[in-house]
Amino acid sequence: MTVPSIARARPAGRGARMAGLALAAVFAFWAGDAAHAADAASKAAGSASAPILILDPWVRPTLGQVPSSAAYMIISNRGRAEDVLVSLATPASRKATLHESLMQGGVMRMRPVRGGLRIPAGKTVKLAPGGLHVMLMGLTRTLRPGETIALTLRFEKAGPVTVRVPVRKSARRAGDHGHGMGRDLDRAMRGSH
Repeated sequence: MTVPSIARARPAGRGARMAGLALAAVFAFWAGDAAHAADAASKAAGSASAPILILDPWVRPTLGQVPSSAAYMIISNRGRAEDVLVSLATPASRKATLHESLMQGGVMRMRPVRGGLRIPAGKTVKLAPGGLHVMLMGLTRTLRPGETIALTLRFEKAGPVTVRVPVRKSARRAGDHGHGMGRDLDRAMRGSH
């Protein structure tokens, strides 16, 4: 069963609480309860007051010998101020940059996003095929469905947010049951658990 990934910006100084929640996540996963493992892991990744959340991240598998891939996600800013995604990094590639795809003269083109990606206060920004996305160039390994990679997003105000990104062939379809994506996004925007 796949559950949505949720990462939050982490405030400093929560050592014992983090260790306990991380242990709860490991135990729940070991016990075969993926839903509770994901909930415990998301609590270990941040506090209820964290302004930036990363929801439903995924990355495309490697196609043949192509040394690049693309990652997608929803970035939610629950804060009262705009934040800016300023850089990205992953051990899975030599370079990770934000790009956008756009139609020009009947041809789909891709270009880097300059100056960072603004995430308005109280809003979400979706990185999806055919639009904004994270380009992973110079892959250091083959990406296979079912694996995960670590991806760190650095924000101007929130700082670094690291998320585990599953490798899969396509986005979840709207209306997929059992994943709770809509419910998780609603709860994330309200700040409740």
